[in-house]
Amino acid sequence: MAFLSIIIPVYNTAEFLPKCLDSILAQTFTDIEIICVENNSTDSSPQILQHYAQKDSRIRLYHQPTPGQSAARNMGLQYATGQYIGFVDSDDAIDSHYYQQLCQAAQKTAADIICTGCQTVFIGALPVPVYYLPYTLCQDWTKRWQIDIAVWAKIYKKEFLQTHRFHFMPGVIWEDVLWTFKTLYKAHKIITLPGNGYFYTRNPAGTMALSKTKNRKYTLYSIKTVYQAAQDFITQNEPSFSRKKILNEFLIKYLFFDSVLQDDPSLIKNTSWLTRWKRNRNLLLQKHYLCCLQQINYHNNWYYVLRLLGTKIRLWKVPAKNPCNF
Repeated sequence: MAFLSIIIPVYNTAEFLPKCLDSILAQTFTDIEIICVENNSTDSSPQILQHYAQKDSRIRLYHQPTPGQSAARNMGLQYATGQYIGFVDSDDAIDSHYYQQLCQAAQKTAADIICTGCQTVFIGALPVPVYYLPYTLCQDWTKRWQIDIAVWAKIYKKEFLQTHRFHFMPGVIWEDVLWTFKTLYKAHKIITLPGNGYFYTRNPAGTMALSKTKNRKYTLYSIKTVYQAAQDFITQNEPSFSRKKILNEFLIKYLFFDSVLQDDPSLIKNTSWLTRWKRNRNLLLQKHYLCCLQQINYHNNWYYVLRLLGTKIRLWKVPAKNPCNF
C-alpha cells in the first residue's frame, strides 16, 4: 500500500499527457501509486497511458465510460489505497519535489488537508506564480476561506474523505468549488505550505475553457446547481449567521466573480466588449445573481469592487432588500 494515491482523470490530452506523467514519475517522493482514469478519449491518450503503464508498475489504468471529470475522479477515489490522496489534471505538470514537501508535512502533522501554491501556465507565455503563506496551521476558522479552490494544489487524508463520504458532483463543471467548500468546512486540521510546484496549464481545449466559450447555458446551469447544493449544505451544517456570511462570500467569489464575470482574454478574444457587457448586465437582472450580489460586504473589499468595475457592471438594479432566503 502506497502512502500517496495520485488520481489523474484523462480525456483528450495527448499533447500534454507525456509531460504530466514524466513529472509524476520523476518525484523524489516515491511511495506513490498513480491512478489514471481514462474517460472515452478520442485521441492517442489511451495508447500513451498503456505505454507508460508498461514502463512503471506504480501506474494503474481504469476506464470510466461515464463522461465528465467528476465521474473519473470518483472512480479514482474508489480504487485509491493510499493514506493520502492527491489530484493532478492530465494537461498539467508538477515539480520533482512537489509531493515530497506535501507528504512530509502529512507525515509530521497528520492533517486532514495540506495545501500549497501553484503556477498558472498560459500557452505561449511565462508562468504566473501563486503563493500561499509560510508553513502554518489554519487555526483561525475565517482564514481557511482564503485558501484557493484548486483540488490539485492539495492532498487529503483518505480517512477524512471516507468519514464524510466526499465525492465530486457529477454532470456539472465548477465541481471543484463544491468539493473544496465542503472539505474545508469539515476539516479539523489544515496546513498551508509555501511554494508553487504545481504547473496549472490554461488549455484552450480544456473543460473550463470550452464551457465558457461554447456552452454558456451549461455553465450557468452548473453554477446554479453547485450554488444550491452548497446552500443546502450550509442550512444543514451551520447555525451561525455570521459564519454563513463568510461561507456565502467564498461561494460568490468563485462561482460568480471568477466564472460568470470571467474576462480571461485567452477565452473571450473573439467576443466584443459590448457583448460581454450585455451578457453580464442581463445576468444581474436574474434573481439568482441579485441574491449573490446582496451577500457581499463591499466595504473596504477592493477585490469585489474592482472586479465589478473591470467588467463594466452597474448595480442600479440591485434591490435595497435582500430577496434571498439565506
